[in-house]
Amino acid sequence: MIENTKEVNLFPKKASILGLLLSIFLVILTISIISKMWNTLEEIDELHFPLTERSAINVRLVNQINYQFKLVFENQDRSIAQDLKMNFESLEQNYKSLNVRSKTSKESATKLFKDGREIIYLLTKEKLVEAKKLSISKDFQNQLSDFSLEIYDSTEALAENRDKNSQRILKTITQTVGVSLFTILFLMFLIRKVYIGYAENLRERLAAQDRANLLSKQRETLIHVLCHDLGNPVSAIYSLTEMGHLLNEEAKSNMLENIKENAKESLDIIDLTRKMQALEAGKFKVESTPIKFSNSLNKSLKTLNEKIKSKNITITEGHDKDLEVFAEETSLVNSILNNILTNSIKFSHEGGEIHISSIEKEDVNEVIITDYGIGIPEELLSNLFSETEQTSRLGTDGELGTGFGMPLVKKFMISYGGQIKVNSSTHGDNVGTTTTLSFPKKLI
Repeated sequence: MIENTKEVNLFPKKASILGLLLSIFLVILTISIISKMWNTLEEIDELHFPLTERSAINVRLVNQINYQFKLVFENQDRSIAQDLKMNFESLEQNYKSLNVRSKTSKESATKLFKDGREIIYLLTKEKLVEAKKLSISKDFQNQLSDFSLEIYDSTEALAENRDKNSQRILKTITQTVGVSLFTILFLMFLIRKVYIGYAENLRERLAAQDRANLLSKQRETLIHVLCHDLGNPVSAIYSLTEMGHLLNEEAKSNMLENIKENAKESLDIIDLTRKMQALEAGKFKVESTPIKFSNSLNKSLKTLNEKIKSKNITITEGHDKDLEVFAEETSLVNSILNNILTNSIKFSHEGGEIHISSIEKEDVNEVIITDYGIGIPEELLSNLFSETEQTSRLGTDGELGTGFGMPLVKKFMISYGGQIKVNSSTHGDNVGTTTTLSFPKKLI
C-alpha cells in the first residue's frame, strides 16, 4: 500500500479554491438579501407610518366633525358650517387615500359622505331646520359614531400590521443569516469530505495499480516457476533417454518406470502452476493433508539424483522416518523440497554434504535442511523471499538460477499454515545455510 502520495493534493486544491469562491458568493448573496430586506423594512416604515398617521388624523377629524355638528345646530353659526365643510372634505380625501378593501366599509363610508355632503350643504345655506331633519332621518350622528369606531379599529389594525411585518422581516433576516452560516459551514464540511474522499480514492487507485503490477509480477513468477520446476523432471527424463541405449533390458525397464514417474511429476507441476495462479486470484485454497515426510523427501531426492551425483553430494538423514506433516504433496515435493535442495546442491562445493533432520515440538514439526556451501550474503538474505528484488546468482559450478524459488516456497508454507526461516553465513566456522520448515501439527 502506498503511504505517501503527493498527487492527492492536486485536485483538492482546486476544489478548495472553488469552495472558497462559492463561500464568498454565498456571503455576498446573504449580504444582498439582508440589505434588500432591510430596505423593505424601511419601506414598511415609510409606507405604514403615513397611513397610520392619516388614519389617526381621521379619528380626530371625525371627533371634530361630530363636535362641530353639535355647535352649528346650537349656535347657528355659518362660519362653523364652513369649517365643518372643510373638515368633512378632508376626512373624505384622507379616507380614500387609505385604500380600504372591505366592501361593507366602503359602502357605509360612501353613504356617510353622501349624507354628510347633503346636510352640510343645507347648513352652509343656513337651512338649519331642514339640515337637522335630514340628520335625524339619516341617523347621521350614529353613522359618525360607527365610522369613528371603524376608523379607530382601522388605525389599530394598520399599526399592528406594520409591527407584524417588521417582526416578520426581522425574523426572516435572522433566519437568512442562520441558514447562510449553516450552509457555509456545511459547504466547508463538504469540501473537506470531497478532499478526503478524493485522496482516499487516489490512494486506492494507486494501491490497485500497485496490486496490478504485483499481479503481473506474480504471473511472471508463475512462468519462471513452471520453467524452473519442470526443469528437474524434464532433465531427468532427458538424461535417462540419453543413456537408454547403453542399458540392458532390465535397466531399460527401470528407466521407463523412472521416465513415467518424471513425466507424471511434470504433469503434476503443470497442474500445480494452474493451482498457484488460482491461489493468487483467490479462487483456490491449498488442501493440506497428513503426509509422511520421508516419502516426499525420497521423491524429491529421486528427481534431483542426477544433480546430486554430478557434484558428488552426500545426503545425510537424521529425521524421524515416521514424521508426518500437514501439507499438499505435489507442492511440497516440487515447489518446496525441490527448490530448497536444488539451492543446497547449487551452492555446495564438489563433494559437499547436505544434512536433513527434524524436531518435534508442541505445536509444530520442524524439518531442518542444512548445507555447508558458500552461504548467502546478508544483502541477498534480507530479500530472499521478495518477488520484486533480484536474488539470483551463479552456483559453485556456474549453475544458473531464477531467484523465484524461495518466494514460492514461502507462499506455499504460509498456505499450509506453516512458516519458513533461513539462517546463513558466508564466513567463520559456520559457513553454509540452514533452512527450517515449520509445519503445523494439526489442520489449519
